[in-house]
Amino acid sequence: MFRSRLRKAVAGLCAAAMATGLVVTAPGAAQAKPIYPSKSPDSWYYVKPSAYKNKRHGTLLKHRTLVLPHFPGAVMEQMVFVSTNSHGKKISATASLLRQAHSYAVPNTPVLVYNHFINSLGVDCQPSYALTTPIDKFKNIEGLQTVAEITIGLNLALKKGWNILLPDFEGMNAAYGANVLAGHISLDAVNALTSTKKFNLQRAPIVLAGYSGGAMATLFAAVQQPKYSPRPNYKGAIAGGSPVDMEWMGVALGNRPNPGFGIVVGSLIGLEREYPKRMNIFGRMKPNYKNLMRGAGKDACVASLLGYFANQSFPSVFNGVDINKAWAERKVAAENSIINDMRAPKMPMFFYHGNQDIAVPVSKVKRLAKRYCKAGTKVSMTTMDLSEHLLVGFLGLPWAAAYADSRFLNLPAPNDFCEGRSINYGLPQN
Repeated sequence: MFRSRLRKAVAGLCAAAMATGLVVTAPGAAQAKPIYPSKSPDSWYYVKPSAYKNKRHGTLLKHRTLVLPHFPGAVMEQMVFVSTNSHGKKISATASLLRQAHSYAVPNTPVLVYNHFINSLGVDCQPSYALTTPIDKFKNIEGLQTVAEITIGLNLALKKGWNILLPDFEGMNAAYGANVLAGHISLDAVNALTSTKKFNLQRAPIVLAGYSGGAMATLFAAVQQPKYSPRPNYKGAIAGGSPVDMEWMGVALGNRPNPGFGIVVGSLIGLEREYPKRMNIFGRMKPNYKNLMRGAGKDACVASLLGYFANQSFPSVFNGVDINKAWAERKVAAENSIINDMRAPKMPMFFYHGNQDIAVPVSKVKRLAKRYCKAGTKVSMTTMDLSEHLLVGFLGLPWAAAYADSRFLNLPAPNDFCEGRSINYGLPQN
């Protein structure tokens, strides 16, 4: 019984965490300004619009070299580059490269683009900022959680001899859930890296990867790549626990209290930052929650968001709520749901997923994968029985690493899913 209740609680948390697009605006409600994050205390990340307005997206604007104690033997290169937002407007964006110490001398070291599951509203929660901010400078100390999550996994990846590129794909406004934007930033981070001779990576093989929120960024980057960024040598993309239909998830979640409702609120605020003329989130919050967002909430990392809004719901946090009638906002969610994007990746794809993931049904991922197969994309998929969303993120890492290895070795891309072969790991029978 305890195990069943635990599964339900985790599933509820995951459902909330993935429902990243539904707002609560009643028809005719007055539009209010979004609540934006505080700036990072490190002014190096910021550049004036005049520095990039006439430059091509993917142009490197500046970079700096750092050595971090938690990545022994590696060197960090932080970059500021030109990208475009969801509406095609030029912006500046940031990313960090963890490179092998010898990689300048050895050309075209493989690059794994790792889109971390940021899922937060604070700039300091994104990889570049979290990894380099001194402890006493964090506005939210839980940014250290981001450091821990990244450090453990990526040190293992660095031992494989890869370079690791970490895009800050939520952008300078921490627009969580804005996946069109996330795809652009991910690709332009690669463009800035491969077009700068100093890095010696002009023809380096590239693999995109991400889990959950990072999978959303990865999938949008994969479908945008042929037209938006045709030059780099993309070998494949890895997407685990992929939330492919955010609008459906938000409607399915509905008005029920949920332990993870803080992530829903965070994603709504994040989308409003990117679509301020089409969404009305902050202006519809009840006064106590509006005050919260004016304070620590606007910069909250994921754990704080969960705590602030635990077991709340749309009616308890917002005024005039009826998500079933929020058509304008649902359209924004649909535009940022990869299942509604009719493009297909040109690069091979690998999906891994839990069969019992209530928040992110595997059936929807398979529907997307089948469409990719029909378009000629080579698709491999591995599933696991009775694996909730959070658990499969860890258990799937060996599969993801093996797939990246095979793509960097230029082995034939597997196409088992398109060929009708199922790869599934079941739990041992009693």
